Amino acid sequence: MRNEINQLTTEIPFTPITFMEIGSRDGHDTKAVADYWNLAPDNCYIIEAYPALCDRIKKKYPEFNTFGFAASDQIGTVEFNAVPLTDHEHNIGISSILECTAYDVPSDKITVPTNTISNFLGEIGLLGVDLIKIDVEGFTQEVLDGFGDKLQNIKALQIETEKTQSWENQKVHDEIVQFMESKGFTLLSKYDAWTSQYDCLFINNKASN
Repeated sequence: MRNEINQLTTEIPFTPITFMEIGSRDGHDTKAVADYWNLAPDNCYIIEAYPALCDRIKKKYPEFNTFGFAASDQIGTVEFNAVPLTDHEHNIGISSILECTAYDVPSDKITVPTNTISNFLGEIGLLGVDLIKIDVEGFTQEVLDGFGDKLQNIKALQIETEKTQSWENQKVHDEIVQFMESKGFTLLSKYDAWTSQYDCLFINNKASN
């Protein structure tokens, strides 16, 4: 089992009811988490910025709540670097709002809507989410900033961080950890992912079993 799936299942010290995946690509991880925890599909939320991938997810997993926007610290629109669907599936996952500096992968600039998670939670009528996965190719800090005060209503977050800058002007692992600790979260586990990334599990210090 992949490290991030272990972190979202066997390492969680409570039983989640709600799950959100931010930056999904294919929806498979939401399916794995939902199956493990026996989550109601209505309590599972997928956010994918790349419109073509979002459409794929909606067709593959129509039971989940899937939304097409880029989670950000701003509400509006942004240019998104979309790797063509004809490229290798791994390369498609490198698509990001930020310019990639670590890999020479061609991409098309498209305009996508943005929303903050704080605003989005208000729109769907949730105060918080038990468990969240964030994999947004270097844009992590902006996504976290977009939670605002509602970050305190999240019990656990599984986050992909980068050891060094792979995307232009991104925040790297140590900066993300410092931010999360300042918000009352503990880094419960960390695994090497590829050569330049970590898979990290953060637990809210206020979370209870």
